[in-house]
Amino acid sequence: YNPNSQIMTTYQTLDIGEQFDAGVRAFDIKVNTGGSRNYSHEARIYVNGQDLTDNEGGYQTLGDMLTLIKSKLDLVPTEFVIVSINWVDNGRTADQWVSDIDHAVEEWHNDGNARVDNEEDGSTENDDDGDYFRDITSSTTVGIMRHGIGIMIHAPESYTGITTKYLNVIDGYSSSVRNTSLVNYEIENNRANGRIYIQNLQQVNNSTLNLYPYYMTEDNVLKGTELVDLMETKKNLIDQLFTMSRNNNNNDDVNTRTNNLYVNDLGGFCVVNDGRSTGWADAIYGICESGPLGLIWNWEESDIYLTDYRTKDNYTYFQDATNGYVWDRPRASERHSGETSLEITSRNNTDKGEGGNNALFAEEINDYAVTQISSLVNEGRTPLGVVYMNFAGTDLVTFDRAYNVHGIALPALIMSNNFKFALATSSNRSNASGYDSEGSAIQ
Repeated sequence: YNPNSQIMTTYQTLDIGEQFDAGVRAFDIKVNTGGSRNYSHEARIYVNGQDLTDNEGGYQTLGDMLTLIKSKLDLVPTEFVIVSINWVDNGRTADQWVSDIDHAVEEWHNDGNARVDNEEDGSTENDDDGDYFRDITSSTTVGIMRHGIGIMIHAPESYTGITTKYLNVIDGYSSSVRNTSLVNYEIENNRANGRIYIQNLQQVNNSTLNLYPYYMTEDNVLKGTELVDLMETKKNLIDQLFTMSRNNNNNDDVNTRTNNLYVNDLGGFCVVNDGRSTGWADAIYGICESGPLGLIWNWEESDIYLTDYRTKDNYTYFQDATNGYVWDRPRASERHSGETSLEITSRNNTDKGEGGNNALFAEEINDYAVTQISSLVNEGRTPLGVVYMNFAGTDLVTFDRAYNVHGIALPALIMSNNFKFALATSSNRSNASGYDSEGSAIQ
């Protein structure tokens, strides 16, 4: 945490193995493929705007992560892991990116990582004979998931569909953090599919802290986006997903009880009152001067970042630290001698922002989740689905002060809840390995 910029640049101090040991069974990661030499098979873990390196200067790959998870699951074969993978846009198309990851996973499997135990359950539904990978469908059971890895690919909207054996693809998954309502997608591979409901409003502004909105105000101006209390909105979405799960789980129709999956992303961060925290536009500086044919604009190449987009007198303005509010207007605009202006050269970063104090966010939202999940004791426990959170594995994060982020209490409460409600069951389980003919639904 940098107290001058009020920006956190380190987000996780526990490695994957330590998180697993702390009880984490779902991981949400970014994976980068391609590169200058077209490393199409080298799916690299991507953190904080760059590929993650190891102690020897090499890249940490998706295969490295799978090897670690495999070693953990081999020790405790009743456990399983969900890995959600997010797109990194570095020039590879969405189709290429999904194919890259599929190839990397298949390469890992073929490189001596097949299942060697003799306790396969005989199921063909999840194609789990001889490999670690599981289909994630609406009827997937915990019994089938055991000793397995379910990979969920968040494919962007440009993805056109590739049949894959090892991956479960959510087609058209929006990478936007502006989902102020619950979203649902189909999740599928070349054998099966399911329906998944997601709460993933990730960046959240707390209006009581006098902070910028989490989105670039250009979006507000151009699209007329209503300014909302996003912290309150996120809490409402958490409640809505809990309520949906409870209503579905209590439904008399067995398909309604079992044919829904849930992802409740409690993660997020506050955007701080910093110029580039809301995203920025790149610009060049110009001055209106006399030329051979009259007044002309002379433009100087420079690194200028503009924020705080707004309109005034039918013109659009950006806030610049040195020039105040400046016009974004074309070169053919009306000219006045000595007038200065900035011309926008790129808006590629207008929907991005620097991360803020996510410990402050976690202190509030994780505390809220603890309260809401505790209340399920009286209202009827329900499947919580795949839950992501900030700071799993530690209760306190300390820098300018100690933040109580509930990173031990909340996972424990989630696990306790999951063992204390009536699980819906699926009748399509094989009894080949001695399991009961029915298994509890993963939900």
